[in-house]
Amino acid sequence: MTGRWFTAVLTAPPVTAPGICAIAAFALLVPSSFGFVLAQEEAQVGGGEPAPVANPSPIATPIEVSDEEAAQHLTRRVSPRYPPLAKTARIRGNVGLSLRVSPEGSVDVSVISGHPMLVQEAINAAKQWRFAPFIREGHPVAANVKVEIAFTLDEAGEFSRAQRLSEDYDKQERICRQFIERRLYAKAEAECITLAKLAEKLPPGYLGMCRQAYAYTGDAFWFQGKLPEARAWYQRELSTAEALMESQSDIGSRELAHAYYDAAHGSQGIGEFTRARLYYERAEKIMEGERKQAESVLHKAEREKSASESAARRDDAQSEKDYWREMTESLLRDYAGLLRAMGDTRAAEKAERKAQSLSHPESR
Repeated sequence: MTGRWFTAVLTAPPVTAPGICAIAAFALLVPSSFGFVLAQEEAQVGGGEPAPVANPSPIATPIEVSDEEAAQHLTRRVSPRYPPLAKTARIRGNVGLSLRVSPEGSVDVSVISGHPMLVQEAINAAKQWRFAPFIREGHPVAANVKVEIAFTLDEAGEFSRAQRLSEDYDKQERICRQFIERRLYAKAEAECITLAKLAEKLPPGYLGMCRQAYAYTGDAFWFQGKLPEARAWYQRELSTAEALMESQSDIGSRELAHAYYDAAHGSQGIGEFTRARLYYERAEKIMEGERKQAESVLHKAEREKSASESAARRDDAQSEKDYWREMTESLLRDYAGLLRAMGDTRAAEKAERKAQSLSHPESR
């Protein structure tokens, strides 16, 4: 790169971005923007600001300077922040910039290359750089400088940090869950909020933990009769589950079904019956699909009775089918209660009949 790029390739510092579920939860509150603001690290190189220049330059055309000269004249460097969404998406790479340095040392920036999600933060940082004047024939002159800013991720550091956070989460999850199981909901409230905060620090790949933390926190408020608070936490759960469904559809449907069910409770609790009805319907649709899929797997496994592995698959499929049958039955009974509260007796009776049919499954 010598002779074409400023050789001091600048690496964005490993700024900690908000966890993916924090982004998902924030998206619920501000749908049009993921406006997380992280502090920019600012480094001073050499002396202070460039001294004011009194005399105009007789050289009108900007000069081309070497990498070495550019590095020697750099007096102020602002490191770019790592765009949170780019970090979440594991996007990395270099951004090539062309800097037009004025005789006074200020900078105009144009882009040569780079990923669209990284370019703007590189521009924002480079615009704040300052150079000591480049002198030719005793006068300060404008100069062209090419730089390359590297956005990198500390994979090893992030893994160890994620591992520690995961271990802390597991410990806190047990405390939160045990208080809920013992019906000590006031104590559970504080512990589950702590759990949710831990979950929000987790990197991508832990959305299921985040959804569960929000669900526990919503339950802690729900069983104390703090319904508006419960509804808010259940909405966070739903937003996170929707993000999980987009990134991991193979496991996200289970999370989304639970989240819609909880969100239905939350909306019903504060009198948002129409929204609650929509959530119940969506949850039922997902649950019904999961139950039918489990039935299909079970039937296929039953046709392979010879192998011991098939027996294990049958047991797993039967457990999965029973799980979704029980979940759907419970949801339908709650849904019927909502429908009666809305005055829709016919729909309520239909939901009750479906629930009743699920309460008497066929024998194995």
